[in-house]
Amino acid sequence: AVSPTPTPSRTAATRPPTVPPSPSASPAPAPRPGPDARVVTRVNTLRAANGCPELETDPRLTEVAQRHSEDMAARNYFDHTDSSGRGAGDRVGATGYAWSAVGETIATGMSDPAAVVEEWRNSPGRDDDIFNCDFVHVGVGIADSPRGPYWTQVLATPR
Repeated sequence: AVSPTPTPSRTAATRPPTVPPSPSASPAPAPRPGPDARVVTRVNTLRAANGCPELETDPRLTEVAQRHSEDMAARNYFDHTDSSGRGAGDRVGATGYAWSAVGETIATGMSDPAAVVEEWRNSPGRDDDIFNCDFVHVGVGIADSPRGPYWTQVLATPR
């Protein structure tokens, strides 16, 4: 008996599916630092030019600075003493930060971080804090108000 010879079947040639080339993914641009970080960067640049070490941001000092800016904005005043009668040292100590030195600079009405730092730099007494090489930590807070932003920078040295 003769077995039938199998006939090759015709199949369509298979090719891998074509996938459009993916566009070269460029990394997303880094988010621009907030105004508080830009203040710290600018202050650190000035300090470095004067032989001082960089300040490190401390979250407790940032909280103190932010709350003071918010208090001034909400109650429409501009002073180093808050609405409860406390100075920067009392406010910093209340966070548990054990300090040996505290300084504070404040500004209002300016929206540009560089202008704020220049104002501090060119103001007698305020520049003493910026250029005090003993300070090692910093916190910056900004609060908006109809009269413009309120800025607070708190600098400290731990015990």
